[in-house]
Amino acid sequence: MNPKFTGEFISQLRKEKKLTQSELAELLQVTDKAISRWEVGDGYPDVSILPRLSTILGVTVDEILSGKRKEDVDQSAISSKNNFITFSIICSIVIVFGYLFSVALFYVTETESNNWLCFIFYILFTVIGLVFYLLVRNRFLIHCKYTDEDKKVIFRFTRLIYFTIIITAFLFLPIIIPLSNQLFSISVKPGLIEVKGIQFFGTYLFVAFLFGLIGLSIALVTSIYHRMIVFRIVDSFNLFAITLDICFANIAILIAMNALNLSLSYIILGLIFLVINSILTISMFYKKMLSKRLLIIMVVFLAFNLFVTLLARNAQNEVFFLQLAGVIVLIILLFKDIKESLVKKGFIKFIYFKNILLFTIGVSPILYLFSDLVSLDFEVALYLTRIITIIVSFAIAFSDILLTFKSLEKINV
Repeated sequence: MNPKFTGEFISQLRKEKKLTQSELAELLQVTDKAISRWEVGDGYPDVSILPRLSTILGVTVDEILSGKRKEDVDQSAISSKNNFITFSIICSIVIVFGYLFSVALFYVTETESNNWLCFIFYILFTVIGLVFYLLVRNRFLIHCKYTDEDKKVIFRFTRLIYFTIIITAFLFLPIIIPLSNQLFSISVKPGLIEVKGIQFFGTYLFVAFLFGLIGLSIALVTSIYHRMIVFRIVDSFNLFAITLDICFANIAILIAMNALNLSLSYIILGLIFLVINSILTISMFYKKMLSKRLLIIMVVFLAFNLFVTLLARNAQNEVFFLQLAGVIVLIILLFKDIKESLVKKGFIKFIYFKNILLFTIGVSPILYLFSDLVSLDFEVALYLTRIITIIVSFAIAFSDILLTFKSLEKINV
């Protein structure tokens, strides 16, 4: 409360009612000097007088004490919110402009050595946008009442900023990090692309698209963490599971894009997948989300997938048919449990089973491509194998994210 604001407000309302100080004093049964003292900010009306004064002036007691009409306060809050939204979008545009400007500068100058200079420009624009956003956000926090609606607005536009930063950062990575780009350097035959020196723009667009999807998956997982912190949702096991899955999927995508020795890479991926899902299997068993029967099935099929992965470098027809039979048996055994998990155990069991199936099914066409059942050139089979790995990995990552968001639908943000 500020006596000066209260006094000016009383004076304004008195004049609007076309009352003199004497007339108002008579209505309140006080002296003219008391009215004059209030209006110059020298003290407040007595508590016993406030109800009568508010009735005469046509406002509430709270409005008299605050020195503003409620509509003015609401309008100020709305204006503050609109400013926050507008400037948040401007900050995001500044970051995107910095990314576009840096990429354009890199390709216009056509010198490979200036990639770090372009990166500095990108960082500069990003820091400017981020700092300006933090200042605007801090100003909004000072003026808002931090209601549920205010909390949602801050959440949405904080999410917009870190989405913009993460995705543009990943889009810029192919410029500053030397990549072998195996998707474009499989051979030098006509029709195939080999990257030499600076990347031409068409190649960059495709690689940036894949990196952008990786950045989007990381931004979405960050959003899930952010949402759970802001709205105090506790689901740590679900977060742990999808974080492991996203890490595995992104490692698989990067390996498929850039690994020179793909056979060894698939053995490494098989080992990573085995470790991740062994941890999840044991954790789910102790949380009583898996029966002993399902635990045995999972262990057998995790070991089976590792065995098949180890043989992938020298795939034979028998290995492909063994893998195909394993997929069919796995689907039959788990179908009932997957269906029940959607109803009784939430989405975590479904995510777990889904990824086992996706990985198992994904290995099958890879084995098929390297078997004697098809007469493909080795380099073409290698190219298709990389594409299949990327598709399956993105399917694992984004289906995890989608299912997790479905489980959080009760929070309307």
